[in-house]
Amino acid sequence: MQLDLDFDKRFGSERVGAYERLLLDVIAGRLNLFVRSDEQEEAWRWVEPLLEHWRNDTREPRLYAAGTRGPSASSAMIARDGFCWDEES
Repeated sequence: MQLDLDFDKRFGSERVGAYERLLLDVIAGRLNLFVRSDEQEEAWRWVEPLLEHWRNDTREPRLYAAGTRGPSASSAMIARDGFCWDEES
């Protein structure tokens, strides 16, 4: 099977630009695609400490085989709280 990402061939003249779609969504009242400024600030308040931690963490990511749930340490970490992946139960 081959992935074909030719949008012009698939959508032709139906395809609209990003700004046109943005304006059409606003006009149609689809505001669920947008966030208020207080929501955005709260999201950054929550995410920034994580980004800062990752920026300062000098450890290398643990490698694991494709198609698995990750390194065995991940299973051990959640097992400490009494949880496990569905496949491990």
